[in-house]
Amino acid sequence: GQPASGTNEGYAQISFPGTLNPTYTIVRDVQLGSGWYQHLQLLHPVRLSRRVTLEGMAGIGLNQHYFIKQTTVSDVSYGLAARISVTSSFGFAPFYNYIFGHRSIFGRRHVIGVSVVLGSE
Repeated sequence: GQPASGTNEGYAQISFPGTLNPTYTIVRDVQLGSGWYQHLQLLHPVRLSRRVTLEGMAGIGLNQHYFIKQTTVSDVSYGLAARISVTSSFGFAPFYNYIFGHRSIFGRRHVIGVSVVLGSE
């Protein structure tokens, strides 16, 4: 079924600097769901100025019984973000992502938002 509103998830993420900046994320619902969701993302930054970096990304998700009965490649996503550094350790990143996913869980979605960026560059 569909993920329920008002549930809590725990997740861990690790990123590796370098070519395409691979990032691996694993998610587990700790309240209503069972199973795991894993996501691998590649990101390519293009510095536009000292404070602004355009980031293109592409990712693929693997769903292992996370609100669905089967294990499957559940989604493919791509997007753009404009990372804006306010200080050397704080910034924000307006983003747009398009998710093309398994119809029983994700479907097709446009996601627009703003991420807060903490940490040194």
